[in-house]
Amino acid sequence: METIEIFPWNHHFDTGLAKVDEQHARLVELLNRLANHVVFHTDPFSADELLDELADYTVYHFQTEEAIWHRYFPDDALEASHRQTHAGFVEKVLELKAEKDR
Repeated sequence: METIEIFPWNHHFDTGLAKVDEQHARLVELLNRLANHVVFHTDPFSADELLDELADYTVYHFQTEEAIWHRYFPDDALEASHRQTHAGFVEKVLELKAEKDR
């Protein structure tokens, strides 16, 4: 079976926080699975499941990460910017899911 990695894991992504690093690796895996679906046209049911899993896991991860940022950088401009980046990513995933459902 052919596969591609559009977003290969690189240990330069490590933050030093084990929980966050594990979650980042899982997000990379989900993104690569979705890319493989798009390129190799796996069954439509798989796409729905992948988008649901990506959306759910993204929200879970961002809640974890934002709690950490808020603890150490409360009311900092970087914290607000980071939250906006997260919100934009979740919005994009939901847009992809909505397009798929049309």
